[in-house]
Amino acid sequence: HRATFMVDSQALDQDFVSERRPRVISFGATADTIFAWGTNAKSPRYEEVEFIAKEAGDWALGVIDFTTSPPTVERDETCRSCHVGDPPHPLWAQSPGWPGSVTTKHEARATRRVEAWHETGDPRLTAIPVWPDDLHHDRMAHEFTDALAMRHGEVLIESVLPDEPAAGVKLARKLLCRGNNGWKSNIQARFPAEQMPSTMGDGRGGHRNVNPRKSLKEDYQTTYNASVSSVIALYLVHYLVAHEERVETMYEAVDNTLSARSSWHLHYAPGTASALDELESRVKIAFGLKGNKQLRYRRSIQADISRDMLRDMRLGADHLKSMVPQVCKALDAG
Repeated sequence: HRATFMVDSQALDQDFVSERRPRVISFGATADTIFAWGTNAKSPRYEEVEFIAKEAGDWALGVIDFTTSPPTVERDETCRSCHVGDPPHPLWAQSPGWPGSVTTKHEARATRRVEAWHETGDPRLTAIPVWPDDLHHDRMAHEFTDALAMRHGEVLIESVLPDEPAAGVKLARKLLCRGNNGWKSNIQARFPAEQMPSTMGDGRGGHRNVNPRKSLKEDYQTTYNASVSSVIALYLVHYLVAHEERVETMYEAVDNTLSARSSWHLHYAPGTASALDELESRVKIAFGLKGNKQLRYRRSIQADISRDMLRDMRLGADHLKSMVPQVCKALDAG
């Protein structure tokens, strides 16, 4: 149910990817694990499924080899030739302009293209549903890029956040509050653009999403106000709530209407919850809490990209803009 097709690819078997034989990329609702495989039997990698899986502070890259019995799972350093960075990671572009994808290449004809692949009877293609509306493919691209931003932001902060809570609080405070509450620039400076996907390309409006001279720019976005820097900030704010009573107390005292510039972005009706309730909802969507799954996925093909969907997918930059200064003020008060 969560897959996209590549008709043009930079993968290791790119010479065997075409309009007739696409490459498939599939992922779970949280994008913790991503699989990719080819549909061209002439490819030397036809019996392999490549994967990228989130680890604590890292990504594991490897291959499942189905020529052995049972199949062999192993790391593959070859993947790092394209998935560069520190750490190596998935590569994605700002949705929906994902170069090489069926959505970008065929736009309104994407569904017809998928139907044509189904008509071949290839089980590697027929296993993936045909959705009757082209909008679904756009929606899928939006969800995937949002999920990747969340996972990679989580990996980046996990890779530097100390295990010891006192040291973690110190770093979180430094990243969020140092320099006149300039949390965006502080976070961006700490996580340079070299850690971001090198294939991002140009974003909307001619702005380049990754500029090595400007580190992790605010416009390093996926969709609907989601960015890697806002993911990291959301993670840090919740970390401080969990480890600093002053911050938790402040959050409980703030009305949810005051925790965002626009009530349209709220998860609860205005005035019916606290800022802490809002934060827990946003973190639950982004990272998962107490066993709950991240990214509540709206799979219904009848669902519009509605205000409710936008609200749930949003990572909360409005919330952060309102609450980060108050977090820093609460820390200073102690």
